[in-house]
Amino acid sequence: MASLTDDLKQSLSVVPLKDDQIQITVILPADLLPHYSHLFEALTSLVELIEKQARSAAKVKTQLFELQRQEALRTRKLFCERLVVIYDGLIDQGLTRTAAIKQISIDLRKENHPWAADYLVRSCLIDGGRPGKPGRKRRKL
Repeated sequence: MASLTDDLKQSLSVVPLKDDQIQITVILPADLLPHYSHLFEALTSLVELIEKQARSAAKVKTQLFELQRQEALRTRKLFCERLVVIYDGLIDQGLTRTAAIKQISIDLRKENHPWAADYLVRSCLIDGGRPGKPGRKRRKL
């Protein structure tokens, strides 16, 4: 006696159509039609649920990324504001721009701060409205 899946496999035909579509033909005994209809409905509902969950997860991921980006921008802004205050204090003490930047960098290194590099201190000062004097123009290669 042949199983129902064997009958299904033998009666199944797949024909490719235009535009990435396929035509599936299945020959079933009439008494099995309601069972297969319920199966296809259940599978369709499952696929729709999976797609809905995937869209929802992608939306949450996008929102989380945006929150992380905003937090990173806020952290950098606070850091730069802190450096501008320290820089202004060092300039008021009579240090030159270069000496003040070096001192800030040294102090940040003592804190083991990840943004202690001179070029990062300079970029924060520029963003904070302390660009210094323009130097000579760089050569373009």
